[in-house]
Amino acid sequence: KTLGDHFYLVDLGAFQRNCDDLLGAFRRHYANTQLGYSYKTNYVPAMCKQADASGCYAEVVSGMEYKLARRIGVPAARIIFNGPYKPDEALETALTEGAVVNLDSLDETARVVEFRQANDGPDFRVGLRCHPGLAAIESRFGLDVRAGDLGRAIAALGEVGGIDIVGLHCHVCPPKRRAEVYNEVAHQVIDVARAHFGGKLPKTLNLGGGFYSRMPKELASRWSFPIPSFEDYGAAIAGAFAERLGADCETELVVEPGVSVTADTVELWCQ
Repeated sequence: KTLGDHFYLVDLGAFQRNCDDLLGAFRRHYANTQLGYSYKTNYVPAMCKQADASGCYAEVVSGMEYKLARRIGVPAARIIFNGPYKPDEALETALTEGAVVNLDSLDETARVVEFRQANDGPDFRVGLRCHPGLAAIESRFGLDVRAGDLGRAIAALGEVGGIDIVGLHCHVCPPKRRAEVYNEVAHQVIDVARAHFGGKLPKTLNLGGGFYSRMPKELASRWSFPIPSFEDYGAAIAGAFAERLGADCETELVVEPGVSVTADTVELWCQ
């Protein structure tokens, strides 16, 4: 009677359980793991607030999403600004307020350098999105490691003061979203980080998202291959971090779930 004859019903309890279970599956292998909730998947403010209250970063890909995160009380330092398109106003606001801005290209890197040179203030916090060049995965996004773009970006940022490279980011969606390919990506990102940063790794290595959600057996049976579980992803990615870096390493592993934690939490009610 209040909402009319159709509306969406969000189960915040299920959303929280999914976040807790996914994070737990990773932390069982690598304790220094944190989630960055993908706003683009579903930016209903109640879900975003709950993600923030439970300790998740806010992962945004637009000025609108960044403003939403700030409006609901997320500190800028808890926001990860991703995406290949960041208008000047949104980019500069995020940098000056202290968000982590993951740079997607040499062009974006040059814009940040130019803005830094023209403005004083606290250090900018940036990450670098890389495309490591795995044979099974092609991407038009990120700094191409094979072409030397990642090295060029690091050099350009190092030539000016006041820019802190705090992370390396890699978001790819493997064929069939197989856990074993994510394992390969994790190993590759660690190799890239060591090759470009030596013994002092960035504070954060971010593996993005793209994981399958939980689904009923009837739905899962429609796929021609087994659907990986949260534990499968945790073992593949966090297990690689524990193996290569040690389970107590100070480098933080960040993953950015969206569909995997929301898909079974929203229903359409109608009559």
